[in-house]
Amino acid sequence: MNAAVIQDVDCAVIGAGISGLSAGYWLARRGISVEVIEAAARPGGVIGTECAGGLLYERGPNSILDTNPHIARLLENVGVLDRRIEASAVSAKRFVVRSGKLVALPTSLAAFLTTRLFSSRAKLALLREPFVAPAPTELDEAVADFVVRRLGHEFLNYAIEPFVAGIYAGNAEQLSLRAAFPKLHALEQRYGSLIKGQIYGARERARRIEKPRSVAASFSFRDGMQTLTDALAGALPRLRGAGRAAALLVAVATLTLVGNFVLYLVALDHATPSVTQVVIQLAPLLLLVGGVVVFHEKLAGIQWAGFAILVTGLLLFFNDRLPELLRPSEGIGLGVALTVAAAISWAIYGLAQKLLLRHFTARFAPI
Repeated sequence: MNAAVIQDVDCAVIGAGISGLSAGYWLARRGISVEVIEAAARPGGVIGTECAGGLLYERGPNSILDTNPHIARLLENVGVLDRRIEASAVSAKRFVVRSGKLVALPTSLAAFLTTRLFSSRAKLALLREPFVAPAPTELDEAVADFVVRRLGHEFLNYAIEPFVAGIYAGNAEQLSLRAAFPKLHALEQRYGSLIKGQIYGARERARRIEKPRSVAASFSFRDGMQTLTDALAGALPRLRGAGRAAALLVAVATLTLVGNFVLYLVALDHATPSVTQVVIQLAPLLLLVGGVVVFHEKLAGIQWAGFAILVTGLLLFFNDRLPELLRPSEGIGLGVALTVAAAISWAIYGLAQKLLLRHFTARFAPI
C-alpha cells in the first residue's frame, strides 16, 4: 500500500469498482471526507471497455437496468447522461437451451403459463412456495439450495443457473445467497415467501419510485460501460477545483510546516536537544486545543487527564530553571521560546490540513 496517498479522512472506501466509486462520490457530495483506494492501476473494477477493429468489447457488465430515478440523477451529475444509449428492444428476449433447443425465457404470467421451458409439474409446484418455511436467519445458504428448497430443480437449472453464470461466472452451489442476492434473502426473511414478497414488496417499490426489473429499461454508453466509472473517478474532488480559500490554506500549511522546521533548528543553537525534545511535545497538545476551539471537538476524560499530566510534567521538568524561562531573549529561555513557536507553527499546520479536508473530500488512490 502506498502510504503517501492515505490521508486522515472520515471514511475510506476499499475498492474503486462501481460500488466503491458511487459510494465515494455520494459521500463527497454530502461533505464527508473520503478516500477511495484501489489495488489496480485504473478505477472501475470488473467494468472495462476495450476498442479493437472498430468494435467495443466489454470485459465485464455490458448494461445497466434503470430501476431508480437516482441513476439518471447520477449520470447527469457526472456529465454522461447525453452519452447514454438505450438497449435494442430485441435484446429484451432471453433464451435458454433445453433439450437442445432455444426456448425464450418468459417475462410475463401469460408467457410463463404457456412456456415449454418449465414442465407442468414444475409450474404447479410453485403453488407450494408460499407455504415453505423460511430458513433460519443465521444460516448462510447457497443459492442452489435456496432455489431448490423454494422453487425446485427445474427453476435452478433453467432460470437461476444461467443467470448466475452470466452475472457472476460462478457456481450456484458455492455462491452465498445472502452475499450474491441479498434482496431474495430479505424477501424470504421478511415475508416468509418470494411470491408474497413480490406482491407486498410492489407497494414498497412504488413508494420508493422504483421500477420492477422486469419492465426497467436497459442501457449502456456510446463508448462502453467504462464511460461511467471513468466519469465517477474524475468527479471525485481534486486540488485544482478547490478555489481561493483552499489555495490560501495550502499556503498557510506550507509556510507553517517550513516555519516549524526552521524554528526548531534555530532553537537547537540556544538549548540542548533534551530540552527542545521535551518542549516540542506541546505541538500535539496545541493541536488538540485547536481542535476544540476551531472544530468544537469534544475531549474524553482520559484526554483531559493526559493534558494535565503533560502540563504538570513540563512544570516539573523546568522547575529549577523557571527564572531563565522568564527571560526569553537569551540562553535557554530563547531556545525554549523558539521551540514553543515551532510547536505553535506545527499545530497551525495540522489545523490547516484538517480544514483542507473540507475542500478536498475525496480522490481515487491506487495502492
